[in-house]
Amino acid sequence: MTKKIDIKGFLNKLRIKRKPKVEAVIVNEKVDQGEKVTAKPKKSRLKKILFRVLLVFGAILLFALTVGVLYAYDRWQIQTQKVTQYTVDGAVAVEPCKNILNPECWTEAFRPELYKENNKTVILLIGSDARHNNSFIGNTDTIMLVIYDYTTNQVRTISFPRDLYAPYQYKDNGNTYYAKINSIFAAGSLYGENKDGAAVFKRTIERITGEKIQYIVVTRFDGVIKGIDALGGIDVNVSEDHTDVYPRPDLPPELLPSCVKPVLRNRNDHSLNDYCVFTFKKGLQHMDGIHALIYARMRELSTDFDRARRQQEVVNAIKDKVLSDKASLPEKAESLLTMYGSIDEYIDLKFDLNLETILAGLDLAGKIKDQGDSAKIILDPYFAGGGVIIKGDASNYNFADTSFKQVQSKLRLIEKYLDYYKNSPNIYVVNASGVGLDKTNTLVATKNAGLWFMKMNITTGKNPNNKSGIEIIDYTNGTMNSTIERLKKDLGGGSNIVVLTATAENGLKPVGKENIGVYLYPAASPTTSALPSSTK
Repeated sequence: MTKKIDIKGFLNKLRIKRKPKVEAVIVNEKVDQGEKVTAKPKKSRLKKILFRVLLVFGAILLFALTVGVLYAYDRWQIQTQKVTQYTVDGAVAVEPCKNILNPECWTEAFRPELYKENNKTVILLIGSDARHNNSFIGNTDTIMLVIYDYTTNQVRTISFPRDLYAPYQYKDNGNTYYAKINSIFAAGSLYGENKDGAAVFKRTIERITGEKIQYIVVTRFDGVIKGIDALGGIDVNVSEDHTDVYPRPDLPPELLPSCVKPVLRNRNDHSLNDYCVFTFKKGLQHMDGIHALIYARMRELSTDFDRARRQQEVVNAIKDKVLSDKASLPEKAESLLTMYGSIDEYIDLKFDLNLETILAGLDLAGKIKDQGDSAKIILDPYFAGGGVIIKGDASNYNFADTSFKQVQSKLRLIEKYLDYYKNSPNIYVVNASGVGLDKTNTLVATKNAGLWFMKMNITTGKNPNNKSGIEIIDYTNGTMNSTIERLKKDLGGGSNIVVLTATAENGLKPVGKENIGVYLYPAASPTTSALPSSTK
């Protein structure tokens, strides 16, 4: 039964105030080794309600912030406080904007924002493998950094597989130790300064990536199951057929009768004796909470790097469900309110959340939705073409450069050329302009930037039809629009750029295996250059 919440009291108590620099949700109060962490006094009912908002935020990129405002839209009527709205010429609008929950009503005097640094908001998402019947802090099998760039309005996510060895310090400027990255949070909860596992883990991720983290969210997998079920399940875009096994003791009772045991390698091999086989077919698959968790966690017959990719697919599916255009705002609010009640037992509050943060989250989530899927990065042995993450002992992996300058330089390249990274294009450039391309040319600079995630071939050609300007030919039927928009920007964005889509009717065909063609012809006019120099 859904708990009743005093909405009026909730709204009356909300106040715009400054927040701590780093905010963290800690779901558990104990650690694997059995040492009990002192519990803090129980928080007020208001704080528990506020926390429910941010837990969802941690599950799907800024999800809880969106949720909080959708919830308020359904419950909060037109505000008594009016926000004056002005016309372009500075006059007061005839109809003042009254609802401060609506971003269109915001003014320069009231424009909520999330914390950010270097024009980015960075969130660290941590998923603990602690079980429902185990109150101890477990290993962090899901580790994901979410970065929103305000300059480009784009999101990228970085996954850290559990078998990576990484440095950590129990306090600032303390001794440096090395361990599997998935054990650092628990170690910090035991031995870190103030037993603050989140602070210890934050230092590790910032040291590796060079990014400054503003928000930290930690959740237990039980809460993820309940939350997804409260949403009515999610639709996961499974990238390929996947069969693996999952521990039988971790399954709910209702799935045990249908458990299919794996075929053992030989009769003396009992390593998978207490596991069940699960198969997920390629394509859009509807999953309830437990099946989404199984899909995101199983890895006995695959790799930890493959699991990180599947976890990103699940996170993206949750985001799509919550921000779907199919549901009205009241419907979203109702479903998310139900979710709050279902996950209450799995959460605890370690920070304050205010109205300003919730409103800023709504505004940001809308921008994220408009940009489509995030750029997904996994720090595996194939990252950056290899050589950054190297094989260590047994199944463990290390960073080749423990100063982390190498991995950070690769991450900066992805940030700079994000639209190319998302599509991994193969671009064929024909220079038929009659003007040579030197190293200052934008296309030449891109080709020479060391981008392992794309191919670019530049050749010289003729112009028998006396064309002028620039032609960009799309051989993908519109699947690489973001890359084409980036090309247009890199080529100056002028009116002399024409984009053509290859069809059977126009007979445009690639020269080789390229999916985008770029043809440079003489300038359309003496004052319009078809060959811009690099400005980066």
